[in-house]
Amino acid sequence: MAKNQSLSILIPILLFLSLSTGCIIGDRLDIDIVLVGVESIRHGQKEFWKREKRYASLEELIKSRLVDAGLSDGEEAGYRFDLSARVESYLLKVSKAQPQTAPTGGEYHEELSIYLDETGIIRASTDPKNGADSRSSEISPKP
Repeated sequence: MAKNQSLSILIPILLFLSLSTGCIIGDRLDIDIVLVGVESIRHGQKEFWKREKRYASLEELIKSRLVDAGLSDGEEAGYRFDLSARVESYLLKVSKAQPQTAPTGGEYHEELSIYLDETGIIRASTDPKNGADSRSSEISPKP
């Protein structure tokens, strides 16, 4: 599936998730940006594997120009991208970089987290108590 096709599949899923969880428009735009970053890493890992027969760190993906240098600090739109790579596997976990503060001084719990590994399936969770993992709902099938 072409990169643009997979992004066009992600957008309706994203809109459903954001509307069903009560996100405001700014939050939806942030999530769109985050999903583009996740898709970029997924595509970059696939291409890096074809070339090198191993998976890459975020720095290697950026250096190889497979991922935009804007992710070099590991953050995008208020979300933290934690990528670990081994020869035959990788794991990307995306979550809020910092907890939001509620108007009463308490903290909002993290709502959206994303999980991606070498299967290429993007998974997400909106459960504030449990971050996304390999058992979470698929939001984008393997490309």
